Amino acid sequence: MKKILIPVDFSEYTEKIIEEGKKMAQAFNSDIVLLYIVNENIGEYHCNTESKKESLLEPFLEHERKQAEEDMKKWGASLSGINGKVETVVLSGSVTDEILKYINETDIDFVLMGSHGMGSTFYRTLVGSIANSVIHHSEKPVLVIKC
Repeated sequence: MKKILIPVDFSEYTEKIIEEGKKMAQAFNSDIVLLYIVNENIGEYHCNTESKKESLLEPFLEHERKQAEEDMKKWGASLSGINGKVETVVLSGSVTDEILKYINETDIDFVLMGSHGMGSTFYRTLVGSIANSVIHHSEKPVLVIKC
């Protein structure tokens, strides 16, 4: 297990998941990739054109990207005690799709993620959790930590 992916959402569970990832990385002398996805599917706006929709959302999404990059640097620094490398990645798009794309198209060996994050109970009940989707569609092993 050379490279562990830890998708994070900056919820109250992020610290717990990162600490578990740190333990695993130390035990297996692994690298860690922290991944955050800026959710571009934050809601549908009733606009006449796609370009109008994009122009309304873009300032918000750009602010979130910048904030995420700053936060990821801090979380990455919290992993400084491991022997392997620490990489932070911020992408944009559908959270589940981007996580799966990253897992299936990179040299990740293993995924560690929390069972719950920022999604509401209502959303998880109707649509299904991100963790559940990742478990069922990942081409790599996934370990879910109960939160």
